[in-house]
Amino acid sequence: MARLRAAESRLDGGDQAQALEELAGLIVTITENYVAGHVGALLSPATLTTFEPVPDRELLRIGAAVTLIAGSAVVVSLLGLPDMPAAVMVAAVGILALLVLFGRHWHRYLPLAEFFKPSP
Repeated sequence: MARLRAAESRLDGGDQAQALEELAGLIVTITENYVAGHVGALLSPATLTTFEPVPDRELLRIGAAVTLIAGSAVVVSLLGLPDMPAAVMVAAVGILALLVLFGRHWHRYLPLAEFFKPSP
Protein backbone atom coordinates (compact mmCIF):
# COMPACT_ATOMS: atom_id res chain seq x y z
CA MET A 1 0.00 0.00 0.00
CA ALA A 2 2.84 2.39 0.85
CA ARG A 3 4.42 1.73 -2.56
CA LEU A 4 1.17 2.56 -4.35
CA ARG A 5 0.66 5.71 -2.28
CA ALA A 6 4.19 6.90 -3.07
CA ALA A 7 3.65 6.34 -6.79
CA GLU A 8 0.28 8.07 -6.64
CA SER A 9 1.73 11.09 -4.84
CA ARG A 10 4.09 11.66 -7.78
CA LEU A 11 1.08 12.37 -10.01
CA ASP A 12 0.95 15.89 -8.57
CA GLY A 13 4.63 16.49 -9.37
CA GLY A 14 6.44 17.57 -12.47
CA ASP A 15 6.53 14.52 -14.75
CA GLN A 16 2.98 13.22 -14.59
CA ALA A 17 3.36 10.91 -17.59
CA GLN A 18 6.21 9.00 -15.95
CA ALA A 19 4.35 8.86 -12.63
CA LEU A 20 1.25 7.53 -14.36
CA GLU A 21 3.32 4.94 -16.21
CA GLU A 22 4.87 3.78 -12.92
CA LEU A 23 1.49 3.58 -11.21
CA ALA A 24 -0.02 1.65 -14.12
CA GLY A 25 2.93 -0.76 -14.08
CA LEU A 26 2.44 -1.40 -10.36
CA ILE A 27 -1.26 -2.05 -10.84
CA VAL A 28 -0.61 -4.47 -13.70
CA THR A 29 2.01 -6.33 -11.62
CA ILE A 30 -0.37 -6.57 -8.66
CA THR A 31 -3.15 -7.84 -10.92
CA GLU A 32 -0.94 -10.46 -12.56
CA ASN A 33 0.34 -11.73 -9.21
CA TYR A 34 -3.17 -11.84 -7.78
CA VAL A 35 -4.48 -13.82 -10.76
CA ALA A 36 -1.52 -16.19 -10.44
CA GLY A 37 -2.52 -16.82 -6.82
CA HIS A 38 0.37 -14.96 -5.19
CA VAL A 39 -1.89 -13.01 -2.84
CA GLY A 40 0.78 -12.76 -0.15
CA ALA A 41 3.35 -11.29 -2.57
CA LEU A 42 1.58 -8.92 -4.92
CA LEU A 43 4.78 -6.93 -5.46
CA SER A 44 8.31 -8.29 -5.38
CA PRO A 45 10.21 -7.71 -2.12
CA ALA A 46 12.95 -5.87 -4.03
CA THR A 47 10.53 -3.04 -4.91
CA LEU A 48 9.49 -2.64 -1.27
CA THR A 49 12.85 -2.26 0.47
CA THR A 50 12.51 1.47 1.21
CA PHE A 51 8.86 1.41 2.26
CA GLU A 52 7.36 0.82 5.68
CA PRO A 53 4.13 -1.21 5.82
CA VAL A 54 0.98 0.87 6.20
CA PRO A 55 -0.46 0.25 9.68
CA ASP A 56 -3.97 -1.12 9.85
CA ARG A 57 -5.86 1.00 12.36
CA GLU A 58 -9.37 -0.09 11.48
CA LEU A 59 -10.04 -1.75 14.84
CA LEU A 60 -8.85 1.35 16.65
CA ARG A 61 -11.19 3.54 14.60
CA ILE A 62 -14.11 1.15 15.16
CA GLY A 63 -13.41 1.26 18.90
CA ALA A 64 -13.33 5.05 18.83
CA ALA A 65 -16.64 5.16 16.93
CA VAL A 66 -18.32 2.80 19.40
CA THR A 67 -16.97 4.82 22.33
CA LEU A 68 -18.20 8.10 20.86
CA ILE A 69 -21.65 6.71 20.13
CA ALA A 70 -21.99 5.12 23.57
CA GLY A 71 -20.65 8.28 25.21
CA SER A 72 -23.15 10.42 23.35
CA ALA A 73 -25.96 8.12 24.49
CA VAL A 74 -24.86 8.53 28.11
CA VAL A 75 -24.60 12.32 27.80
CA VAL A 76 -27.99 12.59 26.10
CA SER A 77 -29.59 10.45 28.82
CA LEU A 78 -28.11 12.74 31.48
CA LEU A 79 -29.61 15.76 29.72
CA GLY A 80 -33.09 14.33 30.17
CA LEU A 81 -34.21 14.94 26.61
CA PRO A 82 -37.40 13.28 25.32
CA ASP A 83 -36.94 10.01 23.44
CA MET A 84 -37.16 11.31 19.87
CA PRO A 85 -34.69 14.22 20.19
CA ALA A 86 -32.35 11.98 22.18
CA ALA A 87 -32.37 9.35 19.43
CA VAL A 88 -31.74 12.01 16.79
CA MET A 89 -28.81 13.43 18.78
CA VAL A 90 -27.19 10.01 19.24
CA ALA A 91 -27.69 9.17 15.57
CA ALA A 92 -26.20 12.50 14.52
CA VAL A 93 -23.14 12.00 16.72
CA GLY A 94 -22.81 8.45 15.40
CA ILE A 95 -22.88 9.49 11.76
CA LEU A 96 -20.52 12.40 12.42
CA ALA A 97 -18.10 10.05 14.21
CA LEU A 98 -18.21 7.62 11.28
CA LEU A 99 -17.62 10.45 8.80
CA VAL A 100 -14.62 11.76 10.73
CA LEU A 101 -13.08 8.34 11.38
CA PHE A 102 -13.75 6.59 8.07
CA GLY A 103 -14.14 9.39 5.53
CA ARG A 104 -16.01 8.55 2.38
CA HIS A 105 -16.36 4.88 3.43
CA TRP A 106 -18.43 5.76 6.51
CA HIS A 107 -21.54 3.98 5.22
CA ARG A 108 -19.78 0.61 5.39
CA TYR A 109 -19.77 0.88 9.16
CA LEU A 110 -23.45 1.70 9.65
CA PRO A 111 -24.09 -1.86 10.93
CA LEU A 112 -22.36 -0.69 14.14
CA ALA A 113 -25.70 0.93 14.96
CA GLU A 114 -27.18 -2.54 15.50
CA PHE A 115 -25.23 -2.75 18.77
CA PHE A 116 -27.05 0.27 20.13
CA LYS A 117 -30.66 -0.68 19.34
CA PRO A 118 -32.77 -1.27 22.41
CA SER A 119 -33.93 -4.84 22.85
CA PRO A 120 -37.66 -5.57 22.81
